[in-house]
Amino acid sequence: MSSSRRDRTAWLWFAVTALVFLPAMGGEFLNWDDKDWILDNPLVTAPGGQAWLDIWRHPTLGAYYPITLTVTRLLWAISSGVDGWVQGNAALTDAWAAVGGTAAPFHLASILMFAAAAGLLHECLRRMGIGPAGRALGVVVFALHPLRVESVAWAAALRDMLSLDFVLLFVLASLSERPRVRRWGAPAAFAAAVLCKSMVFTLAPLPLLLGLLWFRRPWRELLRGAVAPLVVGFAGAAIAFLVYRPVAAVNDYVGGTLLGSIPVIAGVQLRYLRLQIAPYDLAALPSPADGDVLGWFVAAAAIALLVFAVTLARRGQGRLLLACLVYLLAMGPVSGLLPLAWPVADRYTLLPSLAVAASVAWLAERPQLNRAILPVTAATALALALMTIFTIPRWHDSETLWRHSLTRFPDEFGAHQNYAGVVGGKGRMKEAAFHLTRALELADGKEPDTTKLVGLLMFAELLKMDVPMRRIEPLNAQYDQAGRDPMALASLGVELAAARLGSPSSVILRRAEELGAPPSAISLGYATGAARGGEWDRVLYHTSVGLEEDPEAQQLLALQIMAYDQLGELGAALDVADEVARQQYTGISAEGIVERLRKRLP
Repeated sequence: MSSSRRDRTAWLWFAVTALVFLPAMGGEFLNWDDKDWILDNPLVTAPGGQAWLDIWRHPTLGAYYPITLTVTRLLWAISSGVDGWVQGNAALTDAWAAVGGTAAPFHLASILMFAAAAGLLHECLRRMGIGPAGRALGVVVFALHPLRVESVAWAAALRDMLSLDFVLLFVLASLSERPRVRRWGAPAAFAAAVLCKSMVFTLAPLPLLLGLLWFRRPWRELLRGAVAPLVVGFAGAAIAFLVYRPVAAVNDYVGGTLLGSIPVIAGVQLRYLRLQIAPYDLAALPSPADGDVLGWFVAAAAIALLVFAVTLARRGQGRLLLACLVYLLAMGPVSGLLPLAWPVADRYTLLPSLAVAASVAWLAERPQLNRAILPVTAATALALALMTIFTIPRWHDSETLWRHSLTRFPDEFGAHQNYAGVVGGKGRMKEAAFHLTRALELADGKEPDTTKLVGLLMFAELLKMDVPMRRIEPLNAQYDQAGRDPMALASLGVELAAARLGSPSSVILRRAEELGAPPSAISLGYATGAARGGEWDRVLYHTSVGLEEDPEAQQLLALQIMAYDQLGELGAALDVADEVARQQYTGISAEGIVERLRKRLP
């Protein structure tokens, strides 16, 4: 096959992939990382030259992605420039909005980079000796699959597109017939991939594994070319560890502990493999699998497959082992072996699917499949392309995204939280409060999300009750200042209750209780709210609960006296007042209360 023909084939896959994903151009920025990584990120949006240096000097958001942020800043500059250019021209403004407005350059860049990845994958498979039919099926399975929609249609996933292209360039350079390209080009491309997304460091052994298990070359011959990528990978691992450590400290293992995570991870991997074949329940935030017996069975099956692959490799048939190892290396950092906020995401399949695509391409080369391979490839391409085209609109805007996600996984607290943010921003505060309440129930005390949920719910409840913003802003500031201080939060809960803001008061009091506030402080808040509502039976209940823990809680005693008085139990009120007077509590002037109550006795 001539060089020009090979180029045309690669460009064909570029064009086909770009065409399939072109509908993603009209998408908006989403309320899921786009705000943190792009819209509110000073490294991206701040004017001046200092930000260009800071991108390379400092990590951000628990990651060190300088090339990604550099490209993001360039795209933001393009967006801002076009925004300024179209202002005042109605036709241009409408056309700009139709293609996504400020988000358009980001989506266009992602589409083009992914289309380039399809062409690069085709060339990698060609250099691995895969024939035209196998290459076609391998590219189809990878590039047209709806599992790729999240990575392509979501602006914040630009890091995935960039790192994917550089990883494929790394593989392509490692397979080059030119020694200089292998020696210098491969490690340079891999270093760029690490600087786009540091978690790709696990792929450092790829040239060594390809030489040993695919081409069956002696390891001594391969070692010299493998050293540089391994050094880059080690450096990337060090960067990832240092930068991610603060984030890992507040995240959890998917199963609570590393051992408990194993069946959950296995269940997640089973879902990923099923989605490669039947992608019918794609969602932005799918719920992780349960760590049940099925998970342990899948884990055992995976170990058995690995042992079988090792046995074949010892007999000179190492390609199954290569596929297993590349899949495991690519999936490792996001599998749940490290503490993760979200253990399940379609984008996690991006790099591991390269191993799946290469395996499919290799299997398609079997002689017995020669007659069937063309119709199978055509049918697969059509089916996957249609599913992808129908999946892309779900990522058009935040409300559509989270509504669909909740349809598929109604018990995922993150989806409720993000959906509440969308509808709250549109003024639908009752709906927002409902979803925030549901999210808080499902969060089950997880950190740091619960803190954010409580603050959002308080804000939503206050707006729902038509509390003026001039009152809401100081309360929000007080909540932020309280942080994780249980007594400060309990005090805020009492203040809200006294202001007749019962629902947000309950939210804050529950948060204070989670953090260890004493029962007397929590009871005071609930009793205060009940007193403001004239529910004296509830006041009596909550004061009694609080006084069991702290019999000298003076505000609770005062409320208890009021409750007995309002309920007509003057004798009980006088007994409490007499006791307070005898103990001479400084917070209550009980003598006057006792005298007033005695006058009212029959």
